[in-house]
Amino acid sequence: MRHRMLGVALGMAVALAACEQQGEGPAEGTDTLDQTADTAAAATLYDRLGGEAAIASVVDTLVALASADTELNFTRQGTANEWEATPENVAIFKTHMVQFVGQATGGPQVYEGRDMAAAHAGMQITDEEFDRLAGHLEAALDAHDVPEAEKQELFAIVETTRSAIVAPADTAAM
Repeated sequence: MRHRMLGVALGMAVALAACEQQGEGPAEGTDTLDQTADTAAAATLYDRLGGEAAIASVVDTLVALASADTELNFTRQGTANEWEATPENVAIFKTHMVQFVGQATGGPQVYEGRDMAAAHAGMQITDEEFDRLAGHLEAALDAHDVPEAEKQELFAIVETTRSAIVAPADTAAM
């Protein structure tokens, strides 16, 4: 998707620069190549992930994987904050996920959901479940060929939400 196109563009710029250094191309335009490299280096994680459409595709895959995982208890069945996975609720959840990831990675989205602590209160989410969901996120990113550097940046962002999402040990077992 967009990150692949950026990689192709950078690859072409490197090849052109190599030709110019070997005298096979005009020396003119090196400023343009430098500007292209500077622009690519300054691209937000949002841009490098491919923007809203690419993030929405990853979220779709993540939700499919997570909701099929019975050990994860995606709907939090049996907790004080059980979630009904109606088509409408799933659509809202996906929208909020795209907004959250978009905003957190430098995109134009504004997250309209509740804060993480309020949204996950009473769900009794454990560290193991958080890690399991992160594993599904990794599988979703891999399914969409997201490069390792971008995955690691996104995982670092996701990790910042752990303390708001995971229930304290004394309430997680309730």
